[in-house]
Amino acid sequence: MSKISDIFKTWKNKDPNWKYRNDKFTIGWNLYSNNPDETWGENVRKFHRVHFTWKYKILVPLIKIGKLFFKKAQVNKEDIADEPYNKNFFIMDKSFDEAIDDWIKYYRLQGLKATPKQIKRMYGGSTQLLRDIYGGGKTFCFYDSAYREFLNMFLFRITINMNKAYEKTNPPLHILYTSKSMNDVKYKTIWKAAQEMDLYNFMISKKIVITNPPEGLAEEVNEIIKKYKNEAKQNTANSNQEVPGNK
Repeated sequence: MSKISDIFKTWKNKDPNWKYRNDKFTIGWNLYSNNPDETWGENVRKFHRVHFTWKYKILVPLIKIGKLFFKKAQVNKEDIADEPYNKNFFIMDKSFDEAIDDWIKYYRLQGLKATPKQIKRMYGGSTQLLRDIYGGGKTFCFYDSAYREFLNMFLFRITINMNKAYEKTNPPLHILYTSKSMNDVKYKTIWKAAQEMDLYNFMISKKIVITNPPEGLAEEVNEIIKKYKNEAKQNTANSNQEVPGNK
């Protein structure tokens, strides 16, 4: 495949849900919207603009063009002087690499066994796109003193606010959304249960890493979940359809 054809390869990506763009039924609660009256068609069109227009037709080709012409200018770890004023770049690189590993292990694999070939494939594709976006942003900040200091302030503020938000849990815990549909209201329900009871300490004591709530956990929160069944029914009352996850 030529370099030019590879740059625009994602233009051929087809949206499997585009045929639903005029559907009028409301889907109630869903992961991508704060509007319970949003229709399935509206959500499809919004997702299409973000991914199949902006990402695949504009962003990905621009990133590939950038890599082709500005590869020598991109900042790599060995290009950064080991000095105190660059400390945050090293922390950021380490955090990014560890987050990629966590994402593949806990989200994409979800504890399942995989062959070395399958794991290697997971470090390409979407993972490589994340690396390219991260690398480009880091390069822009590295070569601009004003953006450097904004980045430092941004990272400090994230650290301060994350510590405040998660001060009661160490390590911080998060329930991963792993449903294949985008309107699995059980996810919202389990979060409400987590807020009402001391579920975090329960998970820590059981050494549970939550992807989908395990059976043992269901017993612990059963009484609380019952309280939210009516709300869950109301959220999905306008539609008996489970819609795809747009992943």
